[in-house]
Amino acid sequence: SEFMTIFTYKGKSQFTDPYFLASRIGLYIIAGLLIDSLYATSKANGATPQGLIIVIAVIFITVFITAIITIIYIPGLIIDKPVFIRESNDGCYRTISYVCANFLIEAIGVACSAIAYTCVLYWAIAGMNPTAGAFFFFMFTHFVYSLTALVITLSIAAPLPSIEVSAGAVAVYALLNVAIMGFLSEVPVWWGWAVFISYMRWGFGAFMINQFKDTTVNLCGGVKNPMSINEILSFAANLDDIESQPPLNVNDLVCGMVAIPTYGTKEVFDQTCPGLAGVVGDPPNIQLLNSSFGCSDNILKIAGDPTQVEDIYTNLGTAILSFYPQGYNYSSLPKFIDYDKWWCIGFLACIFAAFFVAYWFTSKLSIRLVKR
Repeated sequence: SEFMTIFTYKGKSQFTDPYFLASRIGLYIIAGLLIDSLYATSKANGATPQGLIIVIAVIFITVFITAIITIIYIPGLIIDKPVFIRESNDGCYRTISYVCANFLIEAIGVACSAIAYTCVLYWAIAGMNPTAGAFFFFMFTHFVYSLTALVITLSIAAPLPSIEVSAGAVAVYALLNVAIMGFLSEVPVWWGWAVFISYMRWGFGAFMINQFKDTTVNLCGGVKNPMSINEILSFAANLDDIESQPPLNVNDLVCGMVAIPTYGTKEVFDQTCPGLAGVVGDPPNIQLLNSSFGCSDNILKIAGDPTQVEDIYTNLGTAILSFYPQGYNYSSLPKFIDYDKWWCIGFLACIFAAFFVAYWFTSKLSIRLVKR
């Protein structure tokens, strides 16, 4: 058949070309190693607020770099275009046969690159979801997302006349998706419609849900000396003279604040107002706090039943997914917590299907645009 002839001839040529293999697979290995060199940490350092930031940053970098790397597909597409147009006009094969064969060759490279990238990156970043299921879903998501980014690049570049114009168009489209994916900021209302067809939004969502949904986030297990309540209050009281304060350790500050709801009233008063400890009692007299001191319901709740650290860690993933995508207008709703990761894969698959058809039509358009 036409498809098998093109696939066999072109595929054999491509997969025996070391430059093709280096650009399709080796580049992802290098990218993974580069990210590892920047963000790989020990397990203890991963169990910190800074470690949590690194995990989210690595997910964002994965989404962004996978989209940008697809620019490498453009030179081959543009260089092969004269041959494709001539052979199509000569009736050697139909456009759909060429499109499917070319895509399948690239898809095999994408499958290999997804496996290589995930294996190099995932276990080096402390704080990544440690279950085998999460690891393989990360790999699968990277594969589906890469395929979607691939067909988007091919569909945009197919009718354009040069490598420079094609690369510029793909880069602009990728940067637009970065802006509306919900990671950086709230998307303006007039751009809200675009988020639902943004491949980066759904790729980012699948990665984030896989990482944080129904998981326990060990936020402070690696922080040895979280700030005490007294140190936090001292920092707050001197914000008008921040230069006089010692260097701020974000891990110590965040974990000190997270620990406050877990303290009993005696611990709180011992660090702030030691004289009140004897008045309120230990355990605290809730009725006295309510009637005499007019404490709010939230204070009474913490005083009577301090929060457990494990409860905070268990619900932290839910809090993160309730924050992304950023914003509160219709473009930011529902939040990722209201989605299932397979829904995000489904949305990606729909975008993939739409752009695959677009790739077919833009390839046919490229033939018509040639002046005879």
